[in-house]
Amino acid sequence: MLARLIRSGSYRLDDSEFVRLLEGAQHALPAPNYFDSPSCGHQLLEFVPTREQQDAALQTFLPAVTKSYVDLVARGTSQVSKSERGHLQDGLFEKSGLSTISLPSPRFRVIQYLLEPVFESLVASIKTKRENGQKLKFPDYVVDLDQKSDSFREIRNLLIEAGIFALIDSREARPVELTQVALQFSDRERTLGEYGKVEDDGLPVHKSAYWHIDSSTSIRTKLLVYMNDVTREQGPFLYCPSSHHLPGIEELAIRKTNDLLRLTPKEFVSLPSSYQMHALFGDHMTKADEQLDSFLCKEIEVVGAAGTAVLFDVDGVHRGGFVRSGARRMLQCNFSVKY
Repeated sequence: MLARLIRSGSYRLDDSEFVRLLEGAQHALPAPNYFDSPSCGHQLLEFVPTREQQDAALQTFLPAVTKSYVDLVARGTSQVSKSERGHLQDGLFEKSGLSTISLPSPRFRVIQYLLEPVFESLVASIKTKRENGQKLKFPDYVVDLDQKSDSFREIRNLLIEAGIFALIDSREARPVELTQVALQFSDRERTLGEYGKVEDDGLPVHKSAYWHIDSSTSIRTKLLVYMNDVTREQGPFLYCPSSHHLPGIEELAIRKTNDLLRLTPKEFVSLPSSYQMHALFGDHMTKADEQLDSFLCKEIEVVGAAGTAVLFDVDGVHRGGFVRSGARRMLQCNFSVKY
């Protein structure tokens, strides 16, 4: 109700009321104890924030979370129109936050042909860096396409032909444009280096590794495209259906703001406890977290043949899959509001 009033312009929050609103936010998604975190707990041993550190953290956080909240309210709660639901499996995108579409084969094969040398160059670069003993990071596995390239234009045309642009326009209740196409490569060696051995269930020993929601506050829909066949062996995209309905706007604003700010662990735990919620929470969970099993039970693998497009709501709990054998070649397509 309050968000609708703010969106309509008939109501404006003052600072104190906004703080009370945020402090009352309930966490529907996991909010682990970061002092026990397998990822950063060692950095917080015996750490007790001073008053100065607490004040500094708040001074950084409050202006940023205000902007996030305003953006999320403006984003609204639009839904896919009836005319576009035919593009979605069983018309359940709004309920589950996830859908797959098979892209038109002839045009997709053209995309494969155009991108093959780009992927081969990326793979060769990765191999050289590994042979030189370089420790690879996320950017080493990604190439952004030039927006002026033939490949970028062909991908945009493919998405138009498949009805994906119309679908996202409808869902976002405003026209969008394709702003980024990132080629991503993952293989067994990368997974071993980042997460360790992958077990028979397709997950590493740390079962919640990399669970997150995205930090975007303007667009709620993202698209992935498999460039090769992806089974459990190649690390399929993992998603918890309907989890995008769980967090309220206040929780989303807090989590996304903390992700965008890139606070250090000490800065993060210097915030009041009600603000200690992060978009990336899976790495900080332990086996003792009470929500671990419930989200593991919800999570599904999105397997598919080459040319499978995966549409999902970025506010839902998700993660990239873990490669046991072979490799996964994938496109990540990001959109922005067209002004």
